[in-house]
Amino acid sequence: AAGFFALSNDYAADIEISNSFNYATVTAKNKSAGGFYTVDASTGGDRHGTVTITGCANFGSITASDWRVGGIVGEFNEESTSVLYVDYCYNMGAITMTGGGGFAAGIVGGACFNAPSGKRSITNVYNGGAIKNTANSSTAYQIAYAQNSSNTLTIENATYLSGTAQKNMKTENVTASTTLAKLSATVTS
Repeated sequence: AAGFFALSNDYAADIEISNSFNYATVTAKNKSAGGFYTVDASTGGDRHGTVTITGCANFGSITASDWRVGGIVGEFNEESTSVLYVDYCYNMGAITMTGGGGFAAGIVGGACFNAPSGKRSITNVYNGGAIKNTANSSTAYQIAYAQNSSNTLTIENATYLSGTAQKNMKTENVTASTTLAKLSATVTS
């Protein structure tokens, strides 16, 4: 489920979403969910398209019960030479994972799997929305979760509001280059 584009099996698709807003509530059962884009992780094949999301903001509540959930991208489960660019995007919506085996993140819920010639780039992003996993609080991240990629994941100029989740990001078996900043705010009457 996605606010704009949910890919199932078009392996060569190049997708570009720019200067857009999502205010809709997006809910997925037993699959991933994203404010703008997600892919069905159970679909096999060799995907090699480029997904570019620029100048976008999510204000909607995004919920999934399994796999990955994110304010901009739910799951990017692409292979081979696939490319993901997320640039100048922000999330203000509540991002919720209800399954203990899944991951939740403010920007990209899952930049996953093998892409030997591929690239993952998350730049100039901000998360101000509350991120939680109701079944496992240790798998909620302000910015991103990435796993099992042999390519380099670049995260630059990523800013998050303090207290929106326990951790800022996780990279598991990933070569990562990161620049993160935390903002703190107090609310007074």
